[in-house]
Amino acid sequence: TTEARPITPPPPVPPASVGSRDLEDQEEDGAEDGAEPAVPPKAWRAFLTLRTNLPARVYIDGVRVRRTTPLLNYPVRAGTRDIRVVALSTGERKDFQLRFSRGQHQKLDEQFQPLPTRR
Repeated sequence: TTEARPITPPPPVPPASVGSRDLEDQEEDGAEDGAEPAVPPKAWRAFLTLRTNLPARVYIDGVRVRRTTPLLNYPVRAGTRDIRVVALSTGERKDFQLRFSRGQHQKLDEQFQPLPTRR
């Protein structure tokens, strides 16, 4: 006679991380809160170079970009983008909209008020 023993299921498989997929294959920028927007497909890609006089955090369409300024040849989706730049040291914010056409490279230089120097 054979004893009936409960079968233990295998441990759950962790979901594949976004980093393991090829960024080119991500069609939509299904950006979750706090996640960097996915690289748009080549057919919809434009580029942003953004420099500031103070290190700054960058948000594109409300989604934080992992890197701080300067951003060089950063891929963005063609169309109108809402861009916010926040100086790390002062918290000063600059908001603007840029319209990108496919393949276009826009360059921006933003100047923040430097911290007052102590005497």
